[in-house]
Amino acid sequence: MRDSKSDVVIIGAGPAGAALAYRLATAHRLDVLVLEREAAPRFRIGETLPGAAARLLHDLGLLSGFIARCYPKSLGRASIWGSEELVRADSFNDPQGSGWRLDRRDFDAWLVAEAQRGGADVVSSCRLAAISRTGQASFPWAVTAALPSGDKRIVATRFIVDATGRRAAIARRLGATTTRINRLVCTYAVHSAGAPTSLDGFSVVEAAPDGWFYAARLPSGARLVAYHTDSDLTSPVSWQREFADGVRTTAIARAFQLPDEDDPSSPPLLRRVAAWSGCSVAPVGDDWAAVGDAACCFDPLSSQGLFNALYGALKLAPAIASSLTGDRRALADYGEGLKTVWTAYWPRYSAFYQLERRWPDRCFWHRRQMLTK
Repeated sequence: MRDSKSDVVIIGAGPAGAALAYRLATAHRLDVLVLEREAAPRFRIGETLPGAAARLLHDLGLLSGFIARCYPKSLGRASIWGSEELVRADSFNDPQGSGWRLDRRDFDAWLVAEAQRGGADVVSSCRLAAISRTGQASFPWAVTAALPSGDKRIVATRFIVDATGRRAAIARRLGATTTRINRLVCTYAVHSAGAPTSLDGFSVVEAAPDGWFYAARLPSGARLVAYHTDSDLTSPVSWQREFADGVRTTAIARAFQLPDEDDPSSPPLLRRVAAWSGCSVAPVGDDWAAVGDAACCFDPLSSQGLFNALYGALKLAPAIASSLTGDRRALADYGEGLKTVWTAYWPRYSAFYQLERRWPDRCFWHRRQMLTK
């Protein structure tokens, strides 16, 4: 058993948690502990960062290090949406500049390394065992973490941050709820590198009768293909077969020259992750706050997840610093800012789904048409 103290404990070392830890440690000189259940960053879907994120990275103090990663530029977005025509939107026309196609495992690991370099203590492969109030004004929280060695570490802290993603594990423990507007799930597979195509460098979306597909060439050359639908519209038994059968019918499969899914020599590994949109009813509380997807999470169509993680880290860091000096207004302002982001997101979400009218009687699309009324 080992006891310690920390100004801030962040649960989760994803992009939001790691960027926040870096900012708190470097800009505000706070003692920060990050607890992460994974041993190391793993592959995650969500590899596009828009050009507008350059300003966020600059303000966080991370831009020069990010540029040094040399991630390839994103050429833009292509879509088969509302018609059978493939429409390209080149990033050249984006006033914010072109974005990037990230190696997510490398990007996430880099952010964790930057947090550590900035002075934050990151503990991996640990499990959150308990959180409790101490009743003490100076260190109101006690956090217990189970370490890989079997030992436990009890940390007295002044502030707790939930950076656990859509699970919002800490916020839920503290009684906060999340308003969800859909049941979207994402099934994806990564195919081996293939011959170059005209869509390399583009993110591609293609509408389908019961959802939509997404595809992109990763920096490694591998091809990512994902299918998004509502969780109750796919069979829990045959979802892998449904994915394979659906991919074969897409223009994406032809454009990216995907191999036959039935090829036993290179079967893709399928994974399924949550992709629903939602916003926390209470993203802040007494001596705690949520950041990233634990606060607000967005439809993958928006490509807003990573941007929101960085934005949340930038805005929450000074709010925490002010809160620790006794000024709670900044923390309340952070919470109100999240509501503003969510309010702005909603009409864009609705408008894009409104563009697809080919299957008005299919449940997936009918639900999204009804949401706008």
